[in-house]
Amino acid sequence: MQLSERPLATDYDRISLDWTSIPQLPRISVPTLVYNGEYDTLHDIASVLLFELIPRVRWITFSGAGHMCHLEDEATTEWVSTVVGEFLTQGE
Repeated sequence: MQLSERPLATDYDRISLDWTSIPQLPRISVPTLVYNGEYDTLHDIASVLLFELIPRVRWITFSGAGHMCHLEDEATTEWVSTVVGEFLTQGE
């Protein structure tokens, strides 16, 4: 592909507005962990869709935490790490 044939950045922006993975969520067949913080700027808007559409999902909201709860203070980071670690090592 030559430089002049490549789509413009604005074409990618337009394409991304029309794209969604939501119809594919029920096809996820592995145990899935969804987590967010109590004070996440997205609140539960994004997580509730994942929780409703992924068949084998576990959803945890970390109280007192924000969007980047895995990178906040040391105690919250440890809490998130423990929960994720336990999820990854649990049997099915």
